[in-house]
Amino acid sequence: MSMITGNVNNPVTKAHETEGSVELLDPASSRQRLYTAEVGQGGAYKFEGVDSGSYLLFCSVWGGDTRYYWEIPVTIGDESTIHLDLLADTAQTLQ
Repeated sequence: MSMITGNVNNPVTKAHETEGSVELLDPASSRQRLYTAEVGQGGAYKFEGVDSGSYLLFCSVWGGDTRYYWEIPVTIGDESTIHLDLLADTAQTLQ
């Protein structure tokens, strides 16, 4: 089993987001949520016990009237740890 950790940054406030969740989705069917991690104090999230394979990491935050989101393909091997920060300047927008 593997682990993915990181922080979520809000593009509007330029601070760590403290609400919401980060999800690992099935890349073949992004409607299928495989793992969910809550965003905690200081914007930190952590997936533990992730099976090796390929996923689509998804997260979204609100800033005013704009929804910012990340969709990042991730491949993880057995007994691996990945640290992936969701940075403000890499967010996409949906209005």
